[in-house]
Amino acid sequence: MPVDRLPAPLKRTMNPDLVGYRIDRGRLQIVRVLGVGAYATVYEGVDVSARGYQRRFAIKCLRKASLDSRQRSFQRREIALHQLASAHRHVVTMHRMVEEGDFVFVILDLCDHGDLFTMITDRQRVGHLEFPNAERRTNL
Repeated sequence: MPVDRLPAPLKRTMNPDLVGYRIDRGRLQIVRVLGVGAYATVYEGVDVSARGYQRRFAIKCLRKASLDSRQRSFQRREIALHQLASAHRHVVTMHRMVEEGDFVFVILDLCDHGDLFTMITDRQRVGHLEFPNAERRTNL
């Protein structure tokens, strides 16, 4: 089902469960929730338009409805800055942004090993770097 046909209660939810919905003109199918934050939900999605191999993506879903102009400006700035930085080999690639209904979807490479924040705070290491006081430092 296309995301622009969400039932009214889901449209008003800050972090709606969009599993099973399609975005980007039906090209991307949302298959599961990867994480939920204060301002966004990140889903795993697959490109169902491809024959054979279905490429997997992380899909960051941001609500654009009910934002004031300042919040909307910050949201646009975050997306623009990620787009600029995504050319760097150590930054997750942002492929595109899709606006549908009350939402903005940011299509990103899927990182199978989780996010940087969890890796630092839970495992207290990233690759060969150790962060023994990571939890204290991230909460400052």
